[in-house]
Amino acid sequence: MATTIAPTEAKRLWEQGEVVFIDVREPDEFAEMRITGAKLQPLSVLSHLPQDDDQHKAAVYFCRSGRRTAQAAAQLQGRGHLDTLILDGGLNGWLQAGFPVAKSGKVTLPLQRQVHIAAGSLILLFLILGQFAPILRILVALVGCGLLVSGLTGTCGMALLLARLPWNKKK
Repeated sequence: MATTIAPTEAKRLWEQGEVVFIDVREPDEFAEMRITGAKLQPLSVLSHLPQDDDQHKAAVYFCRSGRRTAQAAAQLQGRGHLDTLILDGGLNGWLQAGFPVAKSGKVTLPLQRQVHIAAGSLILLFLILGQFAPILRILVALVGCGLLVSGLTGTCGMALLLARLPWNKKK
């Protein structure tokens, strides 16, 4: 069973070389701010990644707040590390403890939030326009179907399109 670990204890174990830090956030979040030395293994693709080389160590998994990591605890335990630890409070808990992070300086909204904003905006727009041209209400259904397919398959067409926008391109 995964155990929650306080940032101070995790840092002590890290400094002693007893654990490996694994960030389960998405690449855009990782690029913006991360714990130096942490490995990136996003939850969205974790099941497709090969087993880690350092399974003889305990793994300290974390996300931004700890919520995503806690929800994926069973999946994380299956990664085969000596022990599965979840950083209490995630990256936010690490920061609150006063520990350093590496920052890129580039601040963009995470792609997932951009998808939520775009989908919500399109639904509202199509509902309003549908008052004048009822045929446009079909577009609301199309956005909803896109979200449903995204949830079922783990592949989001809107995210793929948004990733191509200039502010989401890696320099």
